[in-house]
Amino acid sequence: MTSDSEILENRIPWLLSPPVALLAGMAVCHIIAALWIYASNQEYHAILQVLNSQGYLVVPNKIVQPLLLEFKTAFLSAVFYTFTLGVGLSLVFMAVGMLCGKIQRIWVGLCIFLLFWAYFFFLNANWGCWQQTAFFILIPPAPAAIMWRRNFLLRRQPSRGWAPQFFFVLPVVILGLLWAFQSSKDPFVDLRDAILLNNKPGLAVNDFYYDYTLYAARTFKPLDKRAMRTVYLSGNPESKKRTVLYNKLLAAYYFVVEDQNAADIVITYGKNKDDSLTLEGWRGRKIENLAYKEFLHAPGKHLEALADQCDLQKNFRSTVYSSLLLGLPMGIYTFLFSIMAGIASIWLGRKKGAALTAAVWMVIGLTLYAQLAYFAHQGKEGKPPKELLESSSSRERLAGLRNYMRKDLNIREHAVYDDLLHSPKVAERYWLARVLAHNQDKESLKDLLVLLKDPSPNVRCQAIWALGRRPWDRPSGYLEDIVKNSDHYYVQLYAYNALRRLGWRQRI
Repeated sequence: MTSDSEILENRIPWLLSPPVALLAGMAVCHIIAALWIYASNQEYHAILQVLNSQGYLVVPNKIVQPLLLEFKTAFLSAVFYTFTLGVGLSLVFMAVGMLCGKIQRIWVGLCIFLLFWAYFFFLNANWGCWQQTAFFILIPPAPAAIMWRRNFLLRRQPSRGWAPQFFFVLPVVILGLLWAFQSSKDPFVDLRDAILLNNKPGLAVNDFYYDYTLYAARTFKPLDKRAMRTVYLSGNPESKKRTVLYNKLLAAYYFVVEDQNAADIVITYGKNKDDSLTLEGWRGRKIENLAYKEFLHAPGKHLEALADQCDLQKNFRSTVYSSLLLGLPMGIYTFLFSIMAGIASIWLGRKKGAALTAAVWMVIGLTLYAQLAYFAHQGKEGKPPKELLESSSSRERLAGLRNYMRKDLNIREHAVYDDLLHSPKVAERYWLARVLAHNQDKESLKDLLVLLKDPSPNVRCQAIWALGRRPWDRPSGYLEDIVKNSDHYYVQLYAYNALRRLGWRQRI
């Protein structure tokens, strides 16, 4: 039989449940992010039109550029922020709301909420970007208020005991400690290879990421990490200084534009040789004066230093990354645990329902951990690479491929090479392309050109990455063709970066 307190709790409106609080914060985040990305896309499209008119090779190309003008692109790209920052901030302020709801005096709870809000807001607020500021103003109230009201009502009920909260926290503590000792340096890559790329739902998530992430990433990417970086030269257009600066900037992959409104940086030069240069970034809010010869000696170094000074989003990027690393898995867990425990409590009561849900999540978490730990172990200390490639297990074959990559072994000599080249597993073709980067025979080039036509953008990107590390094949022609004619933004970016690695220069 269920207790009176359990019956009373079931009368709390479902609108005051943790999943609703989490979804409320995520919805607010999604709206803000969609508007921000849409504005960023519009601005970027205008810059690309200027670059197009001057004959530059640009990323994204003219095939993809129309997508920048569609709100659908921004709306779908906003998912990146929704499942990182939206989840992270919502969880933090759900916890704050719960704490405030348990405190007897409202003013004390309000002070705690304001302290947490002020910390996040002033740590990350960028007064030059209203969209970023809006995240920290508008996301916290809804999840905090919902959880405050829920716990305020629960506080009036008879004692509910500590068991449900204990069972909720127990899997988090145990699995968190296990993951803390996970030896893999890149758990996201392991998760992608071992889990996502081995099933249709995972492949759909992966492809969605490749299709839309770059639009969201540009909103907070620092200038020195962007593909298209523009400079406006202010001074006598007939001066020899302009020609010298123009060539130096192109060599550093900063593109001189004729429209100052499309420029990230403005460089003002004088008539005389001894006149200094003035570098202005972030719409003139960061200014640096340099001697002309000093700048010419290392233009890339000075431009990167200015870009770093103009970067106000370091803390914001850290918050987004922390939300991805910790907030997203915790958000998924909180959402599903609350629903599963609520359903189980209908038949078993709150305590037993929470205990059963915790047990289910322990099994899920331990299974996932065991798979990734085994995968990481095989890649470092398991069977010999050649034996791993002959295994019937896809994860062991992946571990073997990663060993071949790390040790620069010639994989074409292996008997299973052709099977791997035509493998139905995306992850196997992905790592095979990377291994071929260091095989210097001509047949490897032919196979990489085959992988350039692979249906998976992951595989195509790694084939491009490999070509960018094979200068003896002179692959610049293939890569330029990809930048001009590919219909995939991510693939174009990989090709452009591979060209840069090969020492390619823009030609107008």
